[in-house]
Amino acid sequence: MTGRYSGGGATSGGERSLKRVWRAFAALLSRLREVARGDAPRVRDSSREDAAPVGLVDEAATASEHRACGGDGLDMLVFGIGDLYQLGGVQLSYKRLFEYLCGKGHRIKFYSHRAEDAERRLYYPFPAQVTVSYYRLLDTAKSWEQVREIARREAPDCILVVNSGQTALVLVAALYDLPFPIVFSERGAPDFTLEHSWCSRTQRELAHLAADWSHVLMPSYAQAAPQFLRDWVRVIPSLTEAGIGLADVCRPRDGRFTILYTGRFSFGKDLDLLVRAFVTLADRHPEWDLVLLGDGPEADALQELVDKLGVRNRVFIPGAAESLDAVFRSYLSAHLFVTPSRAEGCPLSLREAMAHGLPVIGFATTSGVNEIIEHGRNGLLAAGEDRIAALGAALDTLMGNAAERERMGREGVTICERFAPDVVHAAWESLLVDAAAWRGRRPELRALKRGRGGAEYEQLHDTLDSVCRQQHARNIVAYAGSVREGRASAELLSQYLLVYGTCLFDNASYCKRHPEVKRSGVDPLEHYLTEGWRLGHVPSVDFDLSAFQQAWPGQHETSPLVDLYRRRDLARLRAARVLPTDKLAALMLEWEGSGICAADDMDVDVAAAAQLLRRIIDWRPVSADEWATLRRVPPEPLRAI
Repeated sequence: MTGRYSGGGATSGGERSLKRVWRAFAALLSRLREVARGDAPRVRDSSREDAAPVGLVDEAATASEHRACGGDGLDMLVFGIGDLYQLGGVQLSYKRLFEYLCGKGHRIKFYSHRAEDAERRLYYPFPAQVTVSYYRLLDTAKSWEQVREIARREAPDCILVVNSGQTALVLVAALYDLPFPIVFSERGAPDFTLEHSWCSRTQRELAHLAADWSHVLMPSYAQAAPQFLRDWVRVIPSLTEAGIGLADVCRPRDGRFTILYTGRFSFGKDLDLLVRAFVTLADRHPEWDLVLLGDGPEADALQELVDKLGVRNRVFIPGAAESLDAVFRSYLSAHLFVTPSRAEGCPLSLREAMAHGLPVIGFATTSGVNEIIEHGRNGLLAAGEDRIAALGAALDTLMGNAAERERMGREGVTICERFAPDVVHAAWESLLVDAAAWRGRRPELRALKRGRGGAEYEQLHDTLDSVCRQQHARNIVAYAGSVREGRASAELLSQYLLVYGTCLFDNASYCKRHPEVKRSGVDPLEHYLTEGWRLGHVPSVDFDLSAFQQAWPGQHETSPLVDLYRRRDLARLRAARVLPTDKLAALMLEWEGSGICAADDMDVDVAAAAQLLRRIIDWRPVSADEWATLRRVPPEPLRAI
């Protein structure tokens, strides 16, 4: 052989190098073909292996343990929630925690995915030892690799991910196979974040599984994690600054008494209820006013409501406070504090009011609030179906009883001691140090969890494996239930497959209208087919149930959706106006053979169908090829998705 890589009769070093490159390329090509065929290896979970990690991993763990035991402090990487330029409880918590940790010798690198905020000034400046960087986070392979590159470059002792929704899963999944321990901090109430920030309960549980430790704000929130993970969930509330004094809740100021709210005017705060409840009492308590201190997207609507109700001389909306000191002074001027929110995490303003000696009122059904307010001790929890009347009754009780206001205010100051900065910060340092001790040993920790969780761990990890292989975590749904777990009767599975993928069932809309279904984690379609239709639920907002019942009167043994597909009476369906024109046209296309099964007497392999459905984590119409795998006749092997 002659040419550039030829060295005569013997194989040259260059030729050997070329052959090594070619072999590596061939191996890579083989790997890519495996991925294309769906045969790629699963995300490595060394908890399934007997071998312990060796080499640099052990050295890194030893170094981390040395620092945790009083060496030169920890290197911490924080992927945090943005909006650092705004006034807020989370932002203040960052500042205070970072001051404490830096004072203990730890170093912090903070990354915000709000790249558009890079030029804005931090509302609460961080200590000089904290560096703040910005990046743009998308749920793409490129973005996942960017997150991984940040972690590899910083090489921290531990990573803190602060988020309460799908972004958290993107981050912890992207970092799953790196050696750096992860603490996932969920900054909201699970019931609220599940309804508004996660696509499904399983998606939230995946974030807890992919992290090594989890942090929640209140004791009841820990119960929302899978039971086998709860030993790795720490409850640490947000801190409460010491008050600058105690309010005099018995004597008026300038002849007036004040009910106070401070905070954001945003969705879920339900400030309109507070205004309406106050209006019902305005004549009964003419010496009282209501002050709403803050700002937000609902500010204009709130002012319009005040004007409409004619109470502008009793309800005041002065805007946002110019400083934290101004907020604290407002507590000293008040006599009663109210938070009418429908959901909270660990409400800062409520605790600040207590620290200044104010009695407090909230709703008994509001997460966070109902664990901070001890009914009858430091305040009142309004209860009842009529929320305005219930809130009004609680207000009336304390507006008319100065002695109770004073007693409850004193109790609130005592309760606030559990939220003292030193207590909270010491708990945070303990959590981060404990997490850092597992640097390079994450597989060992997973083995413990796997042993605790058994089949539940395996099933959840299988879904996490799919998320990691696809490098896609947003907008996925992964449901439980008898159909997807292979426990469904042949009749239920037959009904499920008959309508699975139909344009007439909107799972997102169904969960939004019936949040209890989302909280249960059960497949919405299964819920509709077994329970929902009996409760009068409709498969989508476009489906006119009354029109259907008039067109097909009498008792029905199955859901209207299944009846519709079995009857296939297009003429009556059109005449009855059960569906709008566009939805009817889409249904006609389905019935012409775009993938929805036309018969319900097929021979279904329950186990094979369940296995396939478990692997479909993106909610989408089923394809014709996928249909073939769900039938026994003709028999075909299960195709990986």
